[in-house]
Amino acid sequence: MLGTVLLWILVGRPWGVLRPELVCSLDSQVGRADILVVGIGKAEIVKGDWVKKGAVVIDCGINHILDGTRPSGKRVVGDVHYSSPKEQVGFITPVPGGVGPITVAMLMQNTVSSASWSLTSQASGASPTPSSTCRSLSQVTS
Repeated sequence: MLGTVLLWILVGRPWGVLRPELVCSLDSQVGRADILVVGIGKAEIVKGDWVKKGAVVIDCGINHILDGTRPSGKRVVGDVHYSSPKEQVGFITPVPGGVGPITVAMLMQNTVSSASWSLTSQASGASPTPSSTCRSLSQVTS
């Protein structure tokens, strides 16, 4: 869901947006990006040699892969093969511990804001309506 919403927001802007299923040569397209935000949902699909030197890589992927060295038998990795590009990129978010904590913090902020709004609205007798509680996609993308 996040990927689809983010895609809608970014399409039509002055930067490129790639949908992996529509791109024949993903590696060459990835190599052109100065800022690469990856949220494909496939473990380590983006290889280090694909990434442009000095690029900023934001890995939003959360994938579980088998790992016999761990007590659980698996580990969490992102959509970018972390160890291979980290020497050449300007910055790369780790997985886990990169985008996840920011997501949780923003979720908590939105929860507190929503609760505050709800308490204020109840005190004033207002009833919530879709237009007052959420922003439409057209508002976000314009």
